[in-house]
Amino acid sequence: MFETIDPDGPLSKEEYDREIPGLRERIGVLQRECRDNNIPVLIVFEGWRVSGISPAIQPAHLCTGPRGYRVHLTQEPDDTARMHPLLWRFWSGTPARGHIAIFDRSWYTDTLLEKREGNEPATIPSQAIADIINMEHLLTVDGTVIIKFFLHISKKEQKKRLKKFREVRPE
Repeated sequence: MFETIDPDGPLSKEEYDREIPGLRERIGVLQRECRDNNIPVLIVFEGWRVSGISPAIQPAHLCTGPRGYRVHLTQEPDDTARMHPLLWRFWSGTPARGHIAIFDRSWYTDTLLEKREGNEPATIPSQAIADIINMEHLLTVDGTVIIKFFLHISKKEQKKRLKKFREVRPE
């Protein structure tokens, strides 16, 4: 995928200003159609660290009506979540028919982070992959529309943002 796009080629302000109003209106229409047809929608944002997931979610939920959606902020699992299988907290946040659920991170990230030991690279057991495939299959067979976004930034941009982030929040 990254071979076919130019991640460093930003959209000009003029192009953005021209496209966004129509897209916002279209999102509102689609939300109402999903609600009227009892179609659950699950939107997942992923991306590199400091790629701008939170800023990307804000306009997405501002385009929708105030009812029928919920944003789930994925944080460190608490004691209750740790007592359940890895996918439990995502499964429990799936949308009801006609509703939208937005996650700021996906089950992919959690699977990688959960299986990581210290600074060692993550090794993902095949069962975790099978569980993810099974969960997504069950949701789609039941009629859930799953929309996944991956926010990409260049290594240069990521370094710049991490430096700025560390200046604001020193460790």
